Amino acid sequence: MDLTHTSLITIDSLSLLMAGLIIIVAAIVTSFSRRYMDGNKNYRSFFINLGLLTLSVLTLVLSNHILIFISAWLVMGLLLANMIGHSRDWDQARKSKTIARLYFVFGSTALALALGILGWQTGQWNISGLLMHINAVDTLYLWVSGALIVTAAMVQSALFPFHKWLLASMTAPTPVSAFMHAGLVNAGGFLIVRFVPLFSALPEMLLFIFAIGALTAFLGSFWMLTQSDIKRGLGCSTVAQMGFMVMQCGLGFYTAAIAHLILHGFYKAYHFLAAGSSIAKPQLPLAKINAPIITAPLVLCCGIIAAVIFATMTGKSLTNFDSGLILTAFAALAGMQAAYGLAHMTHMNILARSIISVTLVSLATALYAILFISISAVLPVNDPQPITWLHAAVLGGFTISWLLMIFGVHQKSDKAYMKSLNAAQPPLKTILNHRSSYNA
Repeated sequence: MDLTHTSLITIDSLSLLMAGLIIIVAAIVTSFSRRYMDGNKNYRSFFINLGLLTLSVLTLVLSNHILIFISAWLVMGLLLANMIGHSRDWDQARKSKTIARLYFVFGSTALALALGILGWQTGQWNISGLLMHINAVDTLYLWVSGALIVTAAMVQSALFPFHKWLLASMTAPTPVSAFMHAGLVNAGGFLIVRFVPLFSALPEMLLFIFAIGALTAFLGSFWMLTQSDIKRGLGCSTVAQMGFMVMQCGLGFYTAAIAHLILHGFYKAYHFLAAGSSIAKPQLPLAKINAPIITAPLVLCCGIIAAVIFATMTGKSLTNFDSGLILTAFAALAGMQAAYGLAHMTHMNILARSIISVTLVSLATALYAILFISISAVLPVNDPQPITWLHAAVLGGFTISWLLMIFGVHQKSDKAYMKSLNAAQPPLKTILNHRSSYNA
């Protein structure tokens, strides 16, 4: 729903949703930082940078002119890199800052080239006008521009193979990590959704977006299983979740991607801000009955419930062979994973665990469906794609991988464990090897 367009700003459903998320997360992070950063020698510069970063992101989501959009994208990246290297006397932080800056400059250059080509081809220098004349762009230039925009989105959202900057960013203060993982990394999804008319004209490009999202989601999920460091585990989780978000764009369900973006933003902000408490928190005892074969009926039941609730509430048909079926299948997998985790986290008997699992999976699925419906009502941009062999192969691969995971196959192979652990390591120069090397 478009509300206001001028040559400089755009106020529509997407920009308002993103601006609301940014303001809420920034307010939470700022409030948390007042005590967290107390006593830090760069306390003043931290809040100046945080305020400027928030302003640059708000400018980005509200901007309509190409030059303002590109400038805000670049400034956002440079300010984020600066905050990753907040501890200026810490050599690893300076290295992380340099790496992030290089990635962001590369992504900004790709975006500038893409929008420059589109502006030249259409004669329009504001985004709304450019998208209205997208059909006037020559096919070759359309493909080049689409590829460059996807590249910029991949860099910003730390999709494979551009994920190293995010894994190296653990030198950032915890509030910066919370803001980054909750909002700034999601900007790649926002970028794709902002240029929906372009990608609607390139359905083959959507297949590539789906494929790279699936690969990133798979790798990030696998890397997360081998992490012992809390922040790095959360970082690998973000890589995986950005992959899932981009997969939803590739399916043509852009509102699902925005819903995922919002829910992941609040979820990850909470986990980063609570990371310190998690270290000292005693772990709940595992369930005594934890064999996969015993909990299989419960897990399967929750998967079916999640699929039925999501399909029913969002109007997805379980018999139509389009990407809506793939989205529903992933909702079922998410429900099964949630049920598997819930069934093994407490000391309660199997009946109590079953009731809790079914209830929570049902409520969580309904919440996601309600958010999906609400966003679809104000942002009707979905374009379901026909199912191809690639969609079927990805779904089958995730299903098989999930089964192998719950049976602990990944824990039984030292070689697989080491490959996963090494692949998830940031550049060596950004890793803290000894506590004495850190200077707050």
